[in-house]
Amino acid sequence: DGSISEESASILLLNEIPKYEADARELCEFDYLNDARKALMIDLVYNLGKGGFEKFRTTRGFINMSDYNNAWKALKASRWFKQLGNRGIRNCAILRDGVMYGYGDMESLRETILS
Repeated sequence: DGSISEESASILLLNEIPKYEADARELCEFDYLNDARKALMIDLVYNLGKGGFEKFRTTRGFINMSDYNNAWKALKASRWFKQLGNRGIRNCAILRDGVMYGYGDMESLRETILS
């Protein structure tokens, strides 16, 4: 049926993470980020592609200045944010606060990000 096991998918992903991390390192001041924001940068490069994340110039500029308050607002203003629903809200909160929020935190995050 063309499907793979969850274990195989995990192995494939783990083998790909270094590539996406290398791309994230090229696009932002990666070493100055905390672990939650590093994971978010890798996630953004993985989902948008390097070229896609390159287009987030304003967001990346604020990230590179450690201005996370404006960085998350720039991310929220993007067409990308409008397409993602809860994941966009969670990602903006991670960028803003530097905390790896779970989806169980969505109700309170939704209030702070969407207000």
